Amino acid sequence: MLYPNWEQSISKQAVQLEEIFTNNIDGDVTTILDVSCGIGTQSLGLAMKGYSVSASDLSSHEVRRAIKKAEKRKLDINFSVANMKSAYEHHQKQFDIVLSLDNAVPHLLNDDDILKAFKEFFLCTKQGGSCLISVRDYANEDLTKTQEVIAKLK
Repeated sequence: MLYPNWEQSISKQAVQLEEIFTNNIDGDVTTILDVSCGIGTQSLGLAMKGYSVSASDLSSHEVRRAIKKAEKRKLDINFSVANMKSAYEHHQKQFDIVLSLDNAVPHLLNDDDILKAFKEFFLCTKQGGSCLISVRDYANEDLTKTQEVIAKLK
């Protein structure tokens, strides 16, 4: 609901993320873990670019939506429901890149929870790999479209 054209945003973000990987990470990036995938905005685009993607989210509803979107595109993404604070316990493997994008980390309630999540991200990251976290400043976002969609749902 935040993107004027969500389909276009999937591709655009994948291109931008790949550029970050290419320009800032030594070695090949093939495996990606998205620990806060939501409905799959980044996971779908990265899988379409050929990356091996595993993705999890705390919301089973959003994971189900992401699975449907991946199936529609015939993408092989390993989706699951998991709390980012237990990412390594859940996934039990390491990845070239660990992602938590679009403001998921600020939803954690205190510094201890944030530290626990970051430790889990670290455990999920291969030696020489990277973790990418983004925080969105919603105070500066145009939420007009989002508000229109919410009004229609009521």
